[in-house]
This record gives sequence, structure tokens and C-alpha cells, in this order.
Amino acid sequence: MRVAFASNDGILLADSHFGDAKYFYIYEINKEGYKFIEKRENTTGEELEHGDEMKARSIVSILRDVHVLVGYRMGPNVNRIKKHFLPIVSRHKRIERNIEILNKNYNIISELYTKKNIIVIIELDSKLRIIY
Repeated sequence: MRVAFASNDGILLADSHFGDAKYFYIYEINKEGYKFIEKRENTTGEELEHGDEMKARSIVSILRDVHVLVGYRMGPNVNRIKKHFLPIVSRHKRIERNIEILNKNYNIISELYTKKNIIVIIELDSKLRIIY
């Protein structure tokens, strides 16, 4: 499962909305572990208005080979992108900690990805909250 983390430094999730991070750090994650794939620049550009549909389209294009998006915050476009990805809002800032949680919950995350139109929140206690 390919996962994109929204980050400005590759260590912490960006404080901004997912689509406003400077980069997307792509990892391949499975039950056994993970592998860093690449760092992609966010080339979506400035929005004409908050929640601009063109920005959502750009995110889909940039991350077309990814299954799961992990960010500290998601903006209004989350309702557009959840048709293509499983968006996860995490209360944990460290990417490494989020990878551990995804590994531990790999089967659940994989199953939720296939259902579409779902948002997952990783709480501070590392429990998953699912929003349909």
C-alpha cells in the first residue's frame, strides 16, 4: 500500500492542510515494514479560492499511484479526494510514529481503502476513528 505523508521536512507532518505542504513523502507500507520510495514536490500552486476544485484535481494527478494520504489537517477538498484515496488525519506529528500505527492497523486500513468515501482519524491514543 502506497502512502503519502504531507510534510515540509520529511520528519513531521505539515501544520497546514494536506494540499498546502511543500512535499509529499511516499512510502510503501505493508504488515512487515515499510520502504521510503520518494519525495515529491507539491506543484499544485495557489488556490483561486479556499477549497478550489482545481487543487483537488492536481492532488489526484500528483499522487495517482498512492492509496492513502496522511496529514495533520485536511481542508475542504477532502470531500473530493476521498473518492480516490483514503485520507487520514493524524493527531501524531512524527511520520515515523504514523508509519508504526499504519503497520499495526494494516489490515483495517487496507479494507477501508477499498470502501472509498471514508475519512480516518488517528487519535492521540493511536486508536482509529472512522468517519463515513
